[in-house]
Amino acid sequence: MGFFVGDVIGTGAAAGGLLGVFVQQSAVLKEITGQNYRIVQPGEVLTGVNRQLIGLGAEDLPLVAMLTGVLNAKTGAIAIARAGLPAAVHVPANGSPGVWTVPGPFLGTADTTYQPFTGTLLPGDHLLIGTDGTRPDGDPGPTGSERLLEAAAKHRGATGAAFVDAVARELLQYVRHADDFTLLGVEMG
Repeated sequence: MGFFVGDVIGTGAAAGGLLGVFVQQSAVLKEITGQNYRIVQPGEVLTGVNRQLIGLGAEDLPLVAMLTGVLNAKTGAIAIARAGLPAAVHVPANGSPGVWTVPGPFLGTADTTYQPFTGTLLPGDHLLIGTDGTRPDGDPGPTGSERLLEAAAKHRGATGAAFVDAVARELLQYVRHADDFTLLGVEMG
């Protein structure tokens, strides 16, 4: 299973159009050739989108953030790569939630590659991915996930959409711009 969350830092039609059209079309998670296919690894996805953004040659591109991942639903093996978004939060079925920190600059800012973080989701584990809008100050950095960690721990007994909804309701009361709030949950059944 492949997934991604993207965010353009900025407002207006130009910022929304960049994410809605260009970035989504550039984020190829699976390549199909004839009867064969290949799952594109998260770091490779971000590197490709980054190179295409740089190739636009635009002088005033807004900052583009994205986290992409691939989960093997049979084994729980997961790989994620991050470009500018806050770090993902791993909520194990047993144990304390933790941040899966992986470096990654915003897309379109430098010709670079994006390294993946690999781990395993066990049955009952959750992974939460949010935009900078999930934080009270809107900071996209890899630190500052305390409130998300607290909310995830508090609602860890919930599953599926009920878990993500409970965490979102907890966080939304503290954010400045609710319209900039995106929270994706991945759960291993």
